[in-house]
Amino acid sequence: MYQVGLFGSFDVTRDGVTVTIPSESQRLVAFLALHESPIERGYVAGRLWCDSDEERARANLRSTLWRLRHRAPELVVADATTLALGPDVSADVRDVQRRSSVLWEPDHPDESTDLDYRPFALQFLPGWYDDWVVVERERLHQLCLHCLESIAATLLRRGLFGAAIQALLTSISIDPLRESPRRQLIAVHLAEGNHSEAVRQYREFAQVLERELGLAPSPVMRSQLDEHGVAATPSPIA
Repeated sequence: MYQVGLFGSFDVTRDGVTVTIPSESQRLVAFLALHESPIERGYVAGRLWCDSDEERARANLRSTLWRLRHRAPELVVADATTLALGPDVSADVRDVQRRSSVLWEPDHPDESTDLDYRPFALQFLPGWYDDWVVVERERLHQLCLHCLESIAATLLRRGLFGAAIQALLTSISIDPLRESPRRQLIAVHLAEGNHSEAVRQYREFAQVLERELGLAPSPVMRSQLDEHGVAATPSPIA
């Protein structure tokens, strides 16, 4: 019935129609979406209204719930002690976490060869700066990056080079300064015999790293090319 979107922007729809809810209610819905199981009311109040004393935080929670029920009935279910999203509510953050838990395994299913990686590349609640959001944003950022690298490693072992490249390019788009997906991408190109692409990726990363951080790629990255007899820098003209 309800769909909650937290990647790219906050969004709630009911049967495909956008539901507008107040900002405080948005924070509550987003917080509950991160948890599969019901959460104790006092904990929710303390996390969302951490600058208020316990009594005021609980009062704010009751007020938020009252307004939310008028805008989106059944989006949140509550009893005397706990809160949770309704049983018929789906959330993209839960989908990403469940998908990641499967695809992170070394022998994950073959459907990863035709996977839509776009949700992995979207930022979690951009523009929100609550402490709990910042922590969750980084956790999900790292989860998605490691998941994409795990997918690519499995695809490379299976010889599915094109699918591996797509996963790695998505990872690079998320964090252009991260070396591990670049090393994997170079490994894919070398496995295909595309030495020129491997060198291009090395040089491109070296330029980005030097420009942004004043650093050079690691010796491990350079050794990938050396082991295949590929020069990372142009040979001097005689």
